[in-house]
Amino acid sequence: MNKNGIGKIVGGLVVTLLAFSFSNGRGLEFVGKVSGRVLGDRFGSVIAPIGDINGDGYADFAVGAMGSYRSANYAGYVYVFMGGQKFNPSPRIVLHGENAGDRFGVSIAGIGDINKDGYDDFAVGADRNDESATDAGKVYIFLGGANMDTIPFKTIKGEKANDWFGLSITGGKDINNDGEPDFLVSAGYGGKKSSGALYIYLSGEINKPALTIEGESGGDMFGSAISIVGDITGDKINDFIVGAYYSSPDGKNTAGKAYIFKGGPVIAPVPHEVLKGEVEKGWFGFAIGSIYDITGDTIPDFAISAPRANEGRVYIYSGKDFARPFLTLKGAFQKDLFGYSISSCGDQNGDGINDIIIGSPYNSENGYHSGKAEVFFTGKGLDNLSDTRVLGGAENAENGYAINLIPGFFGKGKNLIVVGAPNSETNKPGEIQLYK
Repeated sequence: MNKNGIGKIVGGLVVTLLAFSFSNGRGLEFVGKVSGRVLGDRFGSVIAPIGDINGDGYADFAVGAMGSYRSANYAGYVYVFMGGQKFNPSPRIVLHGENAGDRFGVSIAGIGDINKDGYDDFAVGADRNDESATDAGKVYIFLGGANMDTIPFKTIKGEKANDWFGLSITGGKDINNDGEPDFLVSAGYGGKKSSGALYIYLSGEINKPALTIEGESGGDMFGSAISIVGDITGDKINDFIVGAYYSSPDGKNTAGKAYIFKGGPVIAPVPHEVLKGEVEKGWFGFAIGSIYDITGDTIPDFAISAPRANEGRVYIYSGKDFARPFLTLKGAFQKDLFGYSISSCGDQNGDGINDIIIGSPYNSENGYHSGKAEVFFTGKGLDNLSDTRVLGGAENAENGYAINLIPGFFGKGKNLIVVGAPNSETNKPGEIQLYK
């Protein structure tokens, strides 16, 4: 860090803000970083935009610190940071899991305004919660408000032991065309065959899922990644994609699959299209990125990763034709886990088209498993060479483990990019880095 950096402790979190901002070439401009507070917290392992939960006109975000097996507070924490004209490094709200081993904060998602009070709401997963059965899992629904209550409005429990309900959550968009936000929750080993299951909650109704979709084969991890990717089927209704990275299509062990489902007034449990991984043990479908329109044709595009496919791969699909990717990006080195995380990062080079950022948490260019996040400028210049990169600051930092764009954090059209390094800092509590 530059000698002009300033460090302080805010609410147990170590905060570093620069006395100035700098840009590492074209693209990302560094704003600051916030570090976790406890050894093994894995602060920064999950980063999620949660909408405007306090109604001030600025988007907010949450950071998960689900803990590790080495951590005494393995119950998990979630830290909520509020948007504004400037970044306030002190979390407005700190939420914590109920019991050791719960992994509260393993997933976080904005789910829109489900109670129609004018404030956005959000959900947090604790996939190893034992309330209904061992590791059945639990999801907590929190309502936004001018003075948000830290007591959940509603909780939803997993159905049976070892379901891992709450492993992944997405929402805040309308998939059944009624004008109301919907949300989806997965159970990594849910379903009759423990193949994984997806629970779809429509129109703010959270007492019972409108539809449950199960994976094909035991251990597929169907629902390990979920993303509402916009209208890619041309019917003006949002569609969604579900990953099953441990699936073994065509005899290729854990090559992975991704299932495309059409949104609509009646959502069919049968996928519209099934995409298959091409590399054995490649984990295709591990991460799915809703990357907006990166080709300039006004149709949303999407990305699917296979982080264990040799050096790691990210497949970029056009919403016009998603039968096959129009570009495959590859990592720099074997076992980098390139594609472990994928996000849009807004327009970084001023060409009017959204760019993308991809994490490689096991990259070792700046120390063993220090990690890396890379920005790829899109549009006509999109190729396999990254345009900006951010390296982890220490061995085992795992920089790029989680990445997300927070649209409107600094106001309309003014975004924040947050990069997580959950094993960073001297005593390994984890950190997030902030860019714009």
